[in-house]
Amino acid sequence: MLTDAHQKNRFEFCSKKVNEKTMTYDTNYDVIHIDEKWFYVTESGESYWVTDSEDVAYRASKSKRFIKKCMFIAALARPRFDYSRNQMFDGKIGIWPFSEIVNAKRASKNRPKGTPEVKPITSVTKVHNRNMIIEKIIPAIVDKWPRSVRNDTPKVFIQQDNAGPHIAVDDPEFLQAVSSVDSMQIRIISQPAMSPDLNILDLGFFNSIQSLHYRKLCRTYEELQKNVCDAFANYKVSTLSDLWLTLQAIYNEVIKAKGNNNYKLPHLKKEALRKQGRLQENVSVCSGALKSMRSHQEFLNNQDKKKEEVDTILKMTKKLTEV
Repeated sequence: MLTDAHQKNRFEFCSKKVNEKTMTYDTNYDVIHIDEKWFYVTESGESYWVTDSEDVAYRASKSKRFIKKCMFIAALARPRFDYSRNQMFDGKIGIWPFSEIVNAKRASKNRPKGTPEVKPITSVTKVHNRNMIIEKIIPAIVDKWPRSVRNDTPKVFIQQDNAGPHIAVDDPEFLQAVSSVDSMQIRIISQPAMSPDLNILDLGFFNSIQSLHYRKLCRTYEELQKNVCDAFANYKVSTLSDLWLTLQAIYNEVIKAKGNNNYKLPHLKKEALRKQGRLQENVSVCSGALKSMRSHQEFLNNQDKKKEEVDTILKMTKKLTEV
């Protein structure tokens, strides 16, 4: 459920993505989306097609309610060609688990006491998130970012949602870490609240690699992390590019809905257009979105003026009362 403030922020966020010269949406080449997700060793219920002569795969767990899980953080940019390296930049900055290696406190039939083993961090805090961004994400951005766009110290924006464990845009430790990066300016921005549809990770990427991860059997945390990282690496670059186009189409729908989320997921027939060689780099602003943007922006401006007038009257009334 969205409040009026939520809808206003969503509308303004998508309106700022409009390039009024070309009447298309921003390429988002300078934006990196990050987000977290829990990945489980297995699902509590799965369906399989088997023949009469085939045995059903046996799966066992100590508990149906408490299945092994681990939280991962992923960072994605929009794929494009890197001319300096003469190769495609796949947009996959990286994916990392929130885990730690600890020594086993007790001996068991599987390993002796003191054996190093992977343990997931079950409660991810702001400290864990900050450390992950500073120690993993920033070095990966510096290493993988296309060299062809490094002229004049380009700006790179890390877009995150408004979850509690996320750091502030002016976090001192983060600003100190990025100040040592001379080749680019890295900043953090926050997407509108209550808007998972404006982040490609929530939009479809996490669901896709989750389905790829479930195709492989795993029982331990090490196998879980390997399967998730393999699914991330094997994700098609063309599919990732399509997600960014879908995001631009969602900008259209959000503007037409005046910031609301009561719209159907747009279908652009991207695969058919790609085969015909007519797939565009950016989505055009439709006439309905343009008309809605202008009319609603005028309405919001009038609302702001009325609010300023009311505030002025209240201040004058307060002064007269004091006199």
